Amino acid sequence: RYELTQDLLTGNQLIDSEHRQLLTPLTPCWTPVPRAGRTKINETVQFLNSYVSKHFRDEEQLQLQSKYPGYNAHHTFRRGYKRELAAA
Repeated sequence: RYELTQDLLTGNQLIDSEHRQLLTPLTPCWTPVPRAGRTKINETVQFLNSYVSKHFRDEEQLQLQSKYPGYNAHHTFRRGYKRELAAA
């Protein structure tokens, strides 16, 4: 089960809201659904592909504005994650 836990909260309303949007659609995928399962998974993957870019863009902008010290590591992770997501 995917859920927004305390360790994922940033204190930033936009980013926390986007994290919630990214995690919420994953929960039904772990509940067996006979015929609709594959459709639900495909819909979720499409949602993630479209939403991840927006979220990463917003997150990077805030990190740059606040001079977040972990920006480079996060940027490298996000680049790799987007490549993996695009290949899936």
